[in-house]
Amino acid sequence: MVKSRNGGKMTNHDVVRAWNKGKVAHSRHMATNGVQIYSYGLVIGEWGDGGQRVYNYTARTVAGKAGRVVSVTTSRHVGMLIPYADRVVSP
Repeated sequence: MVKSRNGGKMTNHDVVRAWNKGKVAHSRHMATNGVQIYSYGLVIGEWGDGGQRVYNYTARTVAGKAGRVVSVTTSRHVGMLIPYADRVVSP
């Protein structure tokens, strides 16, 4: 488990940094097992062939698609991952 930079509770940024390093971490609404990273239990990214893959669960890309409603917060979580992504793919 990666420790928070501030020595306290893990932040979402701590979880993203841990995922980028393949480490286990969790915050209140994000978690990673080192391979997959979750927002509210939804897999939003994972390590695989070719590196890190991020699923583009952003509000504007899934709006209007049945069964693809995501929160604004999940959309923000995805946005935090995109700079680390080798590939951004449609969910």
